[in-house]
Amino acid sequence: MEPAKTKNRNWLLSSELLLVYGALASFALSYLPSLHWLAFVSVACGSISAVGKTASLIRRGVLGTDGLMLLAAAGSVYLKQYQEAAFLLLLFSFSTALEAATEAKNRDAIEGLVKLRPSTAFRVEGDEINEVPVEQVQIGDVLSLGAFQMVAVDGEIVSGSGSVDASALTGESVPIAAKPGSTLKAGMRNLDQGLRYTALSTAKDSTLEKVIALVEQAQEPNTKATKSAHWFENTYPWIVVGISAALFGISILQKLSFEVAFPRSLKMLVALSPCALVISTSAAVISALAWSARRGILIRGGGAALEALAKIQNIALDKTGTITAGKPELIAAKLWETGQVKSWSKDEPISPLLAERLTQVASVEAQSEHPIAHAFRSLAKSNGWKVVSPSEDKVVPGHGVVGVVDGVEVWCGQPDLFDSLSPDIEAFVAESRAEASTVSVAKIGPRWACFAFRDEPRATAKATVAAFQALGMRRVAMLTGDNQVTAERIARTVGIEDVQAQLMPDEKLKFIQEMEAAAPTMMVGDGINDAPALQTASVGVAMGGLGSDIALNAASVVLTHDRLDRIPELIVHARKLAAVVTVNRIIAIGVMVVLAILAWIGRLPLPLAVLGHEGSTVLVLLNSLRLLGGKPTT
Repeated sequence: MEPAKTKNRNWLLSSELLLVYGALASFALSYLPSLHWLAFVSVACGSISAVGKTASLIRRGVLGTDGLMLLAAAGSVYLKQYQEAAFLLLLFSFSTALEAATEAKNRDAIEGLVKLRPSTAFRVEGDEINEVPVEQVQIGDVLSLGAFQMVAVDGEIVSGSGSVDASALTGESVPIAAKPGSTLKAGMRNLDQGLRYTALSTAKDSTLEKVIALVEQAQEPNTKATKSAHWFENTYPWIVVGISAALFGISILQKLSFEVAFPRSLKMLVALSPCALVISTSAAVISALAWSARRGILIRGGGAALEALAKIQNIALDKTGTITAGKPELIAAKLWETGQVKSWSKDEPISPLLAERLTQVASVEAQSEHPIAHAFRSLAKSNGWKVVSPSEDKVVPGHGVVGVVDGVEVWCGQPDLFDSLSPDIEAFVAESRAEASTVSVAKIGPRWACFAFRDEPRATAKATVAAFQALGMRRVAMLTGDNQVTAERIARTVGIEDVQAQLMPDEKLKFIQEMEAAAPTMMVGDGINDAPALQTASVGVAMGGLGSDIALNAASVVLTHDRLDRIPELIVHARKLAAVVTVNRIIAIGVMVVLAILAWIGRLPLPLAVLGHEGSTVLVLLNSLRLLGGKPTT
């Protein structure tokens, strides 16, 4: 949201509070001798805001709850019950101001990201550092970042070291180490000495802008219950007017006097006003969204996604990058050169020959987004090996890559990329898989190489799986394209029995469709290879997906960090939201029914009608604010 809109909203909130104070003071003083006329001042203060809103709605053929309250107040004034009219509008304006304050508080909690937008950046130009508008920064520019300055665009550190604060984006307060090669995201804050970094995005394409756009989209509490609340706000008030008019007519037919029939219909008008029902869902959803945003959980689709989360009964977890950290480490290698075989383990230094083979593979893996491809490239980068672009390259989805590097054809990927393998290679693959390692086989010209990687489960994975089971999930499954032996070992480590291994992307999608047919399903993945499955599930959760447009577009929920343990908390909070909305609606409907019955039988004093109506609105708001509270429990 733009700062101008925020300022305007704050000004409106302040003016509404001033009117409430004015209405309260004049109402209280109206009971003093010779100051009864202050009741008119109270009526004026309490009605100003409602008159403006109602006039705007009437032009569109909508009466609204504000219009109902104005009709009730006008009727009280007609009956010369000035203090009752003042009391009605005082409580109504108070509940309206409280609703506005609640919404402002919730929106401010997630709009704080906008304040992180730096207007300028410091670009290194030769021997000079010049301050330029952030819109002028281009990809490849070298930028200077001083202590406690905000990162202007996404980038990679080229010099300097220290730590950065990413809490505004991730909800994590622990500083992150920053050194050459580390990635910076727009919106992070430098905590130490100066750094220099290369821009990897423009301002409009930065991570911060993606998050702001996602937050603004998520602020709309578009649940089915909210849509029904719109009906109560737009159509239902005319029905209330009709019922009140009908009651007046019935009372006249019963030969009741006008002095009895008119107040009776007026009380019915107040009793059936839907203020509490209108906000019963929206106030709760906005509070829940603010709670999520403060914990680094961004929700696309707002209330609809939260509604779906509360109904989840099956959970499917990708292995690499979700259950595991997604950072495979090379632990063993074997090279079949002309007439000789060379073995290597992680405790040994890397030989020039192994470095050459790893560089060739890293070059052909340049276009792949698979975690193993990232591992090859990271290894080359950390050792300063020169990676070149292949002259020809193609990805074999789910199997590997093929390319030509310096005139040498290189094939690299899973063992099933190749039609046949020698017994020695088959033995290395079997031995590595037995130790829960993932194997990549490469054919570099006439030579062969095997590389074993190990990606350990996250520290929180086992506890998270246990939390899913404690939440009563029917099925918790692990999906992976990795081999069955490695997958089963990882699954056993974290407590998952349902293992689906060696799946192609289309097979993952089919599996999710089958789970969905049985019960609402959540898919948790990295937001890239798992995009089809994320989109198909009732709820798709992208782990640490801020840097990926695919993740933002495919997933319902984006975790701005890699905290797997946040997901059970989110499910619990979504269930809590459903319970709060139910309680809100019971309060709203229950009070309406009781007041309507009392009004019908003529046993409802107008002050009690007002107090019951506005009191239920305040109760609904206060109940919704509970969703801003701390960590939920299972």
